[in-house]
Amino acid sequence: MGGFMEVKLEGMSGALNKIRALKDRINDQVMKAVLAGAIDVEADAKDLCPVDTGRLQNSITHTEPKAVLGAEISAKVGSNLEYAPAVEFGTKPHLAPVGNWPGKHGFAKSVHFLFVSGKKQPYLYPALQKNFNQISKRIEKAVKETEKTK
Repeated sequence: MGGFMEVKLEGMSGALNKIRALKDRINDQVMKAVLAGAIDVEADAKDLCPVDTGRLQNSITHTEPKAVLGAEISAKVGSNLEYAPAVEFGTKPHLAPVGNWPGKHGFAKSVHFLFVSGKKQPYLYPALQKNFNQISKRIEKAVKETEKTK
């Protein structure tokens, strides 16, 4: 049967502590870069968002970046309004309940349904596309600058 050789490295705890500290600094800087990117995407999404009452536009916001399972750092940009995905991606043409919308827009208040075309009016995805390269550059810069400072 074969034997095992035991190797003991001393002084590794200092090196491991330096590696952990570097990882923490990189995570902090990447979090800042992701946050800046989320803020930019939010601003552009609000500019690109179709406006009727302004409710959808005003609902667009971002989340603070967070680490997912210790590996991914992400932030979200979007709206919590139920109809936000229908505006972004469109729908099949359909009748929609309108509440008090007709009166606000010059229609008879007795109208209870309107025909909705379902045409998509993307605002989130184009905002992300517009900012994607800048976000990537920010993250890359954050990592490189952190590696330089020891």
